[in-house]
Amino acid sequence: MAMIASGIAQDKIVTVKNDTIDCEITRNNTRFIYFRILKDGMSASGKISRSEVKQLILSKIQSTNQKYHHWRMTVSGGAAFRLTDTRKMTESAVATGFRREDTDHYYEQLSRGWQINAGIAYFLNRKFAAGLNYRFSQAQASSWLIQEPPLDTHNYYGKMAETTCMNYGGISLLFRQPVAQGEKFFISAAVSGGLVAYRNEASVLGSNSLFTANAPGMTAEAGLEYLLAKDLTISLSAGFFGAKIEKINRDNGQTSTETEPEAENQKQLNSLDLSAGLRFYF
Repeated sequence: MAMIASGIAQDKIVTVKNDTIDCEITRNNTRFIYFRILKDGMSASGKISRSEVKQLILSKIQSTNQKYHHWRMTVSGGAAFRLTDTRKMTESAVATGFRREDTDHYYEQLSRGWQINAGIAYFLNRKFAAGLNYRFSQAQASSWLIQEPPLDTHNYYGKMAETTCMNYGGISLLFRQPVAQGEKFFISAAVSGGLVAYRNEASVLGSNSLFTANAPGMTAEAGLEYLLAKDLTISLSAGFFGAKIEKINRDNGQTSTETEPEAENQKQLNSLDLSAGLRFYF
């Protein structure tokens, strides 16, 4: 204590394990706190990660808790690109008399859609959180097509249209880490697992069908956040949504049957998401 009385400031670092380090804090940044310890006339320097610190007690009778926001709410949206291989579906349609260029154009429309996401999470510490995630996506296609069946003397002309919707809800795990001093930029990542409800309204040359199914699904996302205000960030991210349907229900207005999906775009629901959004911390 003689050294402290002679003018060396005495600070205290309280760790998350409730250990106390008596020291002089020399500097700190968004990742580490640097300190110096004096004992028996000898000086030793060290550092500790901020994630391991519960409280700082400063020598100037100023105590500051290492606080962080415990809750986060997010809303985002953007493009969704289906990752389905449509070659088999195209060949099947061509075999029944549809023109290849018309079929390619139709499935190209269906492969591009949009999605929105919302979520809430609770931070267990400064970096890791657990929460709930919701995702809705939709894709549409519509074309006037000519069908020339190879074993039929008649040609058919009509509209083919399709609207697919997916509702997904799951439990998520998140990671967030500042990437520069001043904590303006952050990297973040999240994974989730849950259930998806699939709905497909299809019309082919005047024949209407409704396809519905439920299946397990998952999401994965990584991105960058920029601090706009004290409790608000803007985010840019890329993500993956995945689900596979084993059984699907088809209703044509008269009968309803459950079968294995034949079309690849009804079996594999994988997509690549590109999103922008806002994240609120409190």
